[in-house]
Amino acid sequence: MRSLCTLILGSMAAVVVGVAGGKDPAFTIKGVGLGTPLTQVRQVLGPPLSQLDERTEDSMGMGEGKVIKYEGLILKLCKPEGKTSFHVWSIVVTDKRWAVAPGLRVGMERQAVIGMLGQPENSSWEAGSTRESLSYSFRSFDGYYSVALEKGHVVEISASEDWS
Repeated sequence: MRSLCTLILGSMAAVVVGVAGGKDPAFTIKGVGLGTPLTQVRQVLGPPLSQLDERTEDSMGMGEGKVIKYEGLILKLCKPEGKTSFHVWSIVVTDKRWAVAPGLRVGMERQAVIGMLGQPENSSWEAGSTRESLSYSFRSFDGYYSVALEKGHVVEISASEDWS
């Protein structure tokens, strides 16, 4: 398996905001996104409401983990085997205060999301609910992002590296 951490850290500067021309969206919050080191997360977003160490039984090379929570924002970080620092591998946004580049926000309408990100690769409905999920894959690395909607409005925006 290629070193996803190296790929992401090495290519974050080349990621272009928006999906025009087949580019991946930046999917960052104030410049914090997948691959961002823990030190930069704290510099940009400040102290979190909570931080927990996280262990997984099958880490697939992810190494140690941390979960950092801000109001309406959860960041999961990992320190891959052989690396000396943690980086963000998962982002979940549930509050409209956080703008996600290229301009996504909780509360947006479905059509605005599709206008910004294009048609999803998959659209699915949670059984017995009004929750719809629009799913996309990153082109430049193994990862995915999704937008969850309730009654046609965004309630959650998420992105993750794919460690499977």
